[in-house]
Amino acid sequence: MISAAKLKINDLLESSGLKETFLHAKNYLLTSILTQGISLISIPVFTYLLTTSDYGILNLFSTYVQIFAILLPLNLYTSVSRYFYEEKDDFNSFLGTSILVSLICMGIGLATIVVFRDYFADLLQLPPETIAFFIPAVAMAVIDSIFMQIFMPRRDSKKILRLSTAQSYIGFLISVVIVYMMKENRYIGRLWADLVIFLIFGSFKIYQFSSFFKLTLNRKYLRYIFSYSLPLIPYLLSGVILSQFDRIMINSYKGAADTGLYSFAYNLSMLQVMVSNALYNAWMPEYFKYLNEGKYEEHDRDVLKLFNLISLSAFFFILFGSEIGMLLSSKSYHSALPLIPIVIIGHWFVAIFPVYGRNIQYKKKTYLAAIITLMAGVLNIYLNTLFIPRYGSMAAAYTTTISQLFLCIAAFLISKYLIRLHTVQPVIFLKSFVLLILVVIAFYMLERVESFYLLLILKIVLLGVTSAILYSPSVIKYIQLKHNSSHGSN
Repeated sequence: MISAAKLKINDLLESSGLKETFLHAKNYLLTSILTQGISLISIPVFTYLLTTSDYGILNLFSTYVQIFAILLPLNLYTSVSRYFYEEKDDFNSFLGTSILVSLICMGIGLATIVVFRDYFADLLQLPPETIAFFIPAVAMAVIDSIFMQIFMPRRDSKKILRLSTAQSYIGFLISVVIVYMMKENRYIGRLWADLVIFLIFGSFKIYQFSSFFKLTLNRKYLRYIFSYSLPLIPYLLSGVILSQFDRIMINSYKGAADTGLYSFAYNLSMLQVMVSNALYNAWMPEYFKYLNEGKYEEHDRDVLKLFNLISLSAFFFILFGSEIGMLLSSKSYHSALPLIPIVIIGHWFVAIFPVYGRNIQYKKKTYLAAIITLMAGVLNIYLNTLFIPRYGSMAAAYTTTISQLFLCIAAFLISKYLIRLHTVQPVIFLKSFVLLILVVIAFYMLERVESFYLLLILKIVLLGVTSAILYSPSVIKYIQLKHNSSHGSN
């Protein structure tokens, strides 16, 4: 019976045309689940081992690592995967040049920070003894990115799964041991653990991709590297603003307790982001193939199939996120659980953005992506400044969602009217959006049900009904009619 089911699933994947995508998406999703899972597990562990002050220092340090990993190497290493899809035979030389210029810029930046560590400690509001640890932390972030950019386009998802999982879990165990052994300033123990992980896994990952490059400075690649990577800096920094600034403002206006509750709800909702990232990462080679060959109908069909899965996962996490949160946390965190549906709506909009945002990157107009993401970040800051002081963390969930919607709309307009590349019509997302809003409304209405088992049954039935409606063939027929009419007019 199991074998028959496997054959049936295999036939369905074959007929969908997405078999290879799903095979790799499975590994990327498993990687996300395992690595994000250890992040969730670490929350109660480290909040037990660390004081509130220690925990705050580490989170602030982590935020600056994200920023420095973009600014110090001037983001030059992020052009690697894009050049791979150029399908040229000089990728190894390009990679060597990209790594070398990134290494030079990053080395100068980190050396400056360490030499003037007292100044930067005061500027960043961090203890001076943490400054030197930016070296392994930032270097590890860059190595991780290059590793992913090399092996993801090659569809070596098993290698990514094995190494990412080992790095996360071994790093967690080393951190717990070192932090537990320290009597005071335990945050330093967590940073020492990062150094150990850098020495072990940073070295091993470099060894893994060392055969793909030879350090050389070839001027013919510099224009490509700088023109692609530099305009992405505001875009990536704005991404940090969208994901982190609300927490900073909640901490400023409402205190560390509200910040912790909001962060817990946000981290739980990241389970939804795992699904969309896994599917899009696995599908990326097909995206470039379809656009290179002008197969736009196939492109749109794949987008619909992938987004239906993303929407289905959103329905699931909206309905059952509270139960998952209760399993992973103590009662002191449960007051944050009603935030999850609103945050997931924002993540749903974020999942639409790559449909149009990748067109911008395909045309190498990365400065446009930078502009609209920066605008979304500024909008988020403005809205947070207005509403968080009055309404607290619930306002942050809404303002971030509004900013993410703005980002999607702006990306669509640029793709369709400015760069004029084939653009998926937003109408194909309409059914998913209507169902999403209905599921959110139903979630809040079902909060009145007191019986746990009745609530569970109602949620399962609701998930089944919305799934059936979602997979009705009306949107697929729309895509076929749209493309047939366009061919007829030609």
